[in-house]
Amino acid sequence: MIELIKKLYEKYEELVMYVIVGVCTMIVSLVSYYILANPLGLYYQTANIISWILAVAFAYVTNKKFVFKSRYSGMHNTVKEMSSFISSRVASLLVEILSMYFFVQICQIDDNIVKLMNQVLVTVLNYIFSKFWVFRKSSKTQENKN
Repeated sequence: MIELIKKLYEKYEELVMYVIVGVCTMIVSLVSYYILANPLGLYYQTANIISWILAVAFAYVTNKKFVFKSRYSGMHNTVKEMSSFISSRVASLLVEILSMYFFVQICQIDDNIVKLMNQVLVTVLNYIFSKFWVFRKSSKTQENKN
């Protein structure tokens, strides 16, 4: 049984680590949002953007190191990778902002509930962006593995 679990982990390590890091990122986003929006009373969109900034900073470091194990070093490569990461996160932020506006302003659903629901959509979008754009393996890397 342990061997089976070990093989499955090795096969799906990236996805398992993304789920773990994603849950941690979601916690950073949700806790910071709830603190900013509720006790501090910030406007929900302002709280959403600040929580996004905190979550993106956390997510970049943890995705780079633990999930996709990016080996980029040096200022140029790091800035390029970080720019791609932030750009992809801006795209998912826009989806989240529009969703927050629609469900909170138009549908009159509680912003805390909408923020929680959005995390599922944003997590899926962010994985797709990270896997296939930000941290994609170059063809040279793939050739070296074969």
